Amino acid sequence: MMNSRGTNPPLWAEGRTRVRLLWTAHFVVLAITAFIILRWGDWRVFFKLLAGIDLKWLALAMLFQVGTYICVAVIWNLALRSCRIFISAPDLFALSLAKLFSDQTVPSFGLSGSLVAMRGFIRRRSSPSAAAAAVIINTASRYLPYLLMFSAAVVLLWQNRLLNKGLEYLALIFSATVCLVSISAAVILKAARSEKPHPRLGRIRWIETLITTLKDIPAKVWKKKRLWLTASLLNALIFFLDASTLWALLSSLGTSAESWTHAYAAFMIASAAADIAVIPGRIGVFEGSLAALLHLLGIPVEEILAAVVLFRGLTYWLPLLPGSIVAERELRSR
Repeated sequence: MMNSRGTNPPLWAEGRTRVRLLWTAHFVVLAITAFIILRWGDWRVFFKLLAGIDLKWLALAMLFQVGTYICVAVIWNLALRSCRIFISAPDLFALSLAKLFSDQTVPSFGLSGSLVAMRGFIRRRSSPSAAAAAVIINTASRYLPYLLMFSAAVVLLWQNRLLNKGLEYLALIFSATVCLVSISAAVILKAARSEKPHPRLGRIRWIETLITTLKDIPAKVWKKKRLWLTASLLNALIFFLDASTLWALLSSLGTSAESWTHAYAAFMIASAAADIAVIPGRIGVFEGSLAALLHLLGIPVEEILAAVVLFRGLTYWLPLLPGSIVAERELRSR
């Protein structure tokens, strides 16, 4: 849509509208989920669980979530420093919140948030090549840990004889998707390092722009195996911390502390299902998948609903406001 001056509306305005729609959609989905789950449960038990939350476990869950933002900031810091670019830790932490906001608003396997982060780096006087190196290392080093940790979750379900046909199909589709994304990234990277990239790649404008940007990244960055290994381990740690957040929330509701493997398997499977669906904010798909997995693992419906509400609140609603503010500031800047 064009405005009265004949130009496209600013991106930050579109983002603000998306936030309002996402908040409304989330509340509607949670209300529907609550009705469906508690149709077979007890409302009184649900509210009693929320009233009796163990604050120590809740604080631990919050620490786990802060740890995920720190991991992203550390990956960016290591990549930028390899290009002799230095950005303060508070700025990197703030940009990690903006990345979360953008990834939730425009689902794209982490690419939309990376573009906002790249804009933030350049705004802080990073060269485009160094900014591109930081976001690409962070994004590309995520896929292999994601696939391995998802596979481990599938194995856990298989060992407990809980793997059904639906989960088997999900495993195949998710694995194929990650492999396809990884192969596409490898092809683009090879084209960037080649003097004469394939002419068909140049026909797609954003791929041509990406290849041009990648060509400017110093070759020594690609050869730093320790940097790539560290980034991969930190991305694996992010998944571990997210799963541990769910475990801590379940524990705060009185669920057995031995349920870490349950929380891990449920989180990884639900995340994969939501990413494949490519729905803004992963609305409905993540909540429904997580609830279904926890029910499959034998957790009572009241605890499931309370855990889903708490997890969504801690990982999405709470950081959404500061993340949207930072993202809007970055997109407004020239």
